[in-house]
Amino acid sequence: MKAVHLFQFLLVILCLSLTSCQEDDSPKEGPQGEQGPAGEDGEDGNANVIVSDWLFGSERRDTIIDASNINYVKLAAPELSATYLSNSTILVYMNYGPVVPLPYTSHAGGIANTISFIPAPNRIFITRFTHDNSGSVILSSSLRYRYVIIPPSPSGKNAGVDFYAMSYEEVIDYFGLEQ
Repeated sequence: MKAVHLFQFLLVILCLSLTSCQEDDSPKEGPQGEQGPAGEDGEDGNANVIVSDWLFGSERRDTIIDASNINYVKLAAPELSATYLSNSTILVYMNYGPVVPLPYTSHAGGIANTISFIPAPNRIFITRFTHDNSGSVILSSSLRYRYVIIPPSPSGKNAGVDFYAMSYEEVIDYFGLEQ
C-alpha cells in the first residue's frame, strides 16, 4: 500500500515539474507597423432624420376639439413611434405652390383660419379651424404635406437649433436632404 502511495506521490511531482512555469523568451506580438495616413474628418450626417415623401391627406372629417369646429385629414406616418413622439422634433410642411411650415394662418375663403397638425403614433392629423369657429373652410384634397422627424442628436449637433424658426429650405439644407 505504501508503494502505491509513493508511486502516486512521485507521479504528481513529475507532472508538476513538467508543467511548471518556465520563462518564455518568444515574442508575444510582432513589431509595430508604420502609422497610416490620417483620414479626413467626416461631417455629422442625417442618418437618424426621417423625411416623408410629399403626401396627400386621406379620410377628411369634421370634428369638434376643445369646442372648436375642426376639419382634418390623416397622413400615414409609419415611422412615428411613441419614442419619437416623446423626444423628437416633428415638423410638418404644406405645399400649395409655395412650401410653408405648419401651423399656417391665412384668410382663405375670406375667413381667418389656421392649418396645424397633431402627431400621433403612426399618423399625423392635419387640422384646419376658422378663427370665428364657423368651420366653413375645409382642407383641400389638392394640398400636399411632408413631415420631418428629428431625433435628438448623439453628437449634440442639433442642440440649441430652433428648427421651428427655420424655413423649409433651411431645414433641408441643414441636414443635406433632397427637396
